[in-house]
Amino acid sequence: MFAVCGWLVVAAGENAEAVVSEIEGIEEFSGEVKHTSVYKSGSVYKGKKVLVVGCKNSGMELEVCLDLCNHNAKPSLVVRDFK
Repeated sequence: MFAVCGWLVVAAGENAEAVVSEIEGIEEFSGEVKHTSVYKSGSVYKGKKVLVVGCKNSGMELEVCLDLCNHNAKPSLVVRDFK
């Protein structure tokens, strides 16, 4: 089962310093893409499916997924494999 999201939060970088990777096919994504360095609150995502990409300093310290849940959004988290 695949989640279809209209919003993408990229949690990459360190201490709010944006590290924006090139994502193949991103130009075909019609939703909003936001880096955690500009993320303020999950309140604007209430009731919406949001895909959070990354789980390191930005993703964990800002607790983006928890904040989204606390604002009644429906987040999914994707992390890379460190193998």
